[in-house]
Amino acid sequence: MGVPKLLTTLAPFGDRKPLDNGKVIIDGPALAYHIVGLCMADPVMAAGRRHPLEQSTYAQLGEAATAWLDTLCSRHNITVLAIYFDGYLPVAKRPVRLERSYRTSAQLKDAFSFYQRDNLPGFDAKGPRTGSLLPAPAFAVPAVLDALRASATHYKTVTHVVPGEADAFCAWHARNIEVGTVLTSDSDLLVQDLGPDGEVVLMRDIDLPRGGGDEAGAGSAATKTTTTTTKRPLIVLAYRMAAICQRLGLPAPVYEHDYLANNKAMCQQLMKSGKGLYGFAFELLMDPCLSTSELVGRAKQGLAMAQHPDEYAEFVDQYTFPEALNMAVQQYNAGGLDPRVAEVVFQSVLLGGDSQGYRGDALLKPADLPMLFFAPPLVDDCMQANAWEISAPIRVLAFSLLRRLPTAANMGDTWIREYARMASMASRGTALELLPAEGRRRVKALDNFISLLTRIQAFVPASAENSSELQWVTLASYYDIEWSKEHAKPSACLDVLQKETPSSGVLEQVTWTGMHWLAQIQGTLYSLRILQQIVAFVKYQQSERAGDDKQLWLRIEALEGMLSTLTPLAKYPTLRTLRDLPARLKTANALEVLVALAELPASISFKPPSGSKTSKNRNRNKKRKRTGHAPVRVRTMTNPFTVLDGAD
Repeated sequence: MGVPKLLTTLAPFGDRKPLDNGKVIIDGPALAYHIVGLCMADPVMAAGRRHPLEQSTYAQLGEAATAWLDTLCSRHNITVLAIYFDGYLPVAKRPVRLERSYRTSAQLKDAFSFYQRDNLPGFDAKGPRTGSLLPAPAFAVPAVLDALRASATHYKTVTHVVPGEADAFCAWHARNIEVGTVLTSDSDLLVQDLGPDGEVVLMRDIDLPRGGGDEAGAGSAATKTTTTTTKRPLIVLAYRMAAICQRLGLPAPVYEHDYLANNKAMCQQLMKSGKGLYGFAFELLMDPCLSTSELVGRAKQGLAMAQHPDEYAEFVDQYTFPEALNMAVQQYNAGGLDPRVAEVVFQSVLLGGDSQGYRGDALLKPADLPMLFFAPPLVDDCMQANAWEISAPIRVLAFSLLRRLPTAANMGDTWIREYARMASMASRGTALELLPAEGRRRVKALDNFISLLTRIQAFVPASAENSSELQWVTLASYYDIEWSKEHAKPSACLDVLQKETPSSGVLEQVTWTGMHWLAQIQGTLYSLRILQQIVAFVKYQQSERAGDDKQLWLRIEALEGMLSTLTPLAKYPTLRTLRDLPARLKTANALEVLVALAELPASISFKPPSGSKTSKNRNRNKKRKRTGHAPVRVRTMTNPFTVLDGAD
């Protein structure tokens, strides 16, 4: 939970100082969203966006992140010690995540309402950009994570997905491993104990100098910046707990006595005592209207702590390093997982608990709580089922494979609750039933999926231009058609191809049906990415290959090979590439493959050319709609004298 007005209250007590020649520990999610903001604000990138619903691509975000770090390190001689990404959601933070998911859903619904069905600009829309209506791109965090892992610099060796929240690990690193400045956008880190010399700098206060005429890390992020002849220092506002406590007159930790770096009990005792900024922040949380002097006076007396002991215990718990959880997952290699995938993996492997009482830790998942997966809402048609639904079978297959892990074999959950687009905070998500841990159902599901992939990869050839991208788009389109048949709903894919695509195969207008199809493709690609990562994780962890496991193992190895050509995030289809996607699918024989796979009664044909009779009638109706004139109707009069009504 955040503390209202914390940053505003403590801002006067920060120190302006140069960050040059320093060492930093970076909050990974904060870095990703900071880069999104820079890209949105950059005038060069804004000029390149041709539609209000067009966002920065994942390739641009990844390049911007590495360029921003390169500028920080090379221009100011700064060393990156570690970059931490969230990999597990504490149970206490589930309501916060639900609220964020709801806010994102509401933001997307507002954008949908702003551009009604018949009010979407064309592909090359002119006029003001309204990208601020949209939240950050759904996969911004894993896109930045991919770029760091693929970097030729040392970023890949210092980037970690951790079994907890990134801010807690950043504080732990500064306190226990090596002193450094934590770069974040989360004001809660101002309360964290970073040791006697650890500091916090907010990314919004980092003003990197321009180089080569562009702002480093924004529009020209992929372009190398030019070193200016006169290098100015990077002045930032730094927050250090010991210095702030001294200025406020609060009891600061005496580290030789109050704190031992590797003693968890002493660390908890420090927080419970209210020393440092814990008591001050709790007073502010309980009464945001108090002045700074009043907060200091109450914190010294520990009034709120004494009046609300249970609330204070819950408050300091969020700042506790998840030591038990960190120890419990040491045997697992989560280095190749995305944060949201790691959340599900760590939930599954910790379900069984053990004799050491890991299940009893407040940061772990209690047995009576369901497993959760938070699918980031996509820019889709809010009047249709959310774009994640069609690819649910892929995620069921992926999450079911986790039940094969030894520590997850006895887990009680036979389903996982998934949250995507939320209509309200009361939403209970969608329950996905998992496949049994043993038996033929899981093997049969793998066989069916492998067979489907085999047919698509055989008849939709990969080319030098498209690589295997169209194979995966074909798979996503197939799932859309099958879902529409099963639920008796219109298919977004078929509607775009047959009703909106002209004979040239190049779309002329942006529609919400087209946006929905694009979102479905992106959701399916990411579901396949989840499957790919879990297959690799299970294969790495599981060494037994005997009996029934041998049959499963053979299929996992086959699936791993087939998924090796999966489209990376940096090459996900965008609104711009959607325009000629129908033509590319037709050229690649994908339309015929879809007809065969989905057993459609007729071939998929684009809409008739403009000269046809059907097209003329459609254009005439569109013209009437634009002008607002209703068609003239000739009334047949049964009484000939009605013509005299109203005559003088």
